[in-house]
Amino acid sequence: MQTPVIDAERLILRPLALLSCAGDPALFRQLEHHQACRCGRPWPYSADGAETFVKQQLKKTSAGEQIYHWVAVPRGGDGEAIGIIHFRPRADGKQGNRGFWLAEPYWNRGLMTEALTAVTTSHV
Repeated sequence: MQTPVIDAERLILRPLALLSCAGDPALFRQLEHHQACRCGRPWPYSADGAETFVKQQLKKTSAGEQIYHWVAVPRGGDGEAIGIIHFRPRADGKQGNRGFWLAEPYWNRGLMTEALTAVTTSHV
């Protein structure tokens, strides 16, 4: 199962990979921000918490779990990730299960609505 790149109007959703995250320190800084972690992960994060989170998600995929992960990157920006989206198409009924977090400076702009709409219509 391979996660496709998805183009949205203002974002590019690229597959989550430890390599790409290691090269994107902003992603790890954002993951460690308290407001971004209100989605149920333990707080405070350990020193390697963001890396551990990414490794856990990738482990699920490699174990065969039908789950897709994307890193959200603003189109036309500097390439830094501003959030993560996951989608489990067979969980919780016909629409599947989606989860996400977005760096606080990008809240209230409709970016996650746009990203989730793109994920939903991508037919992964």
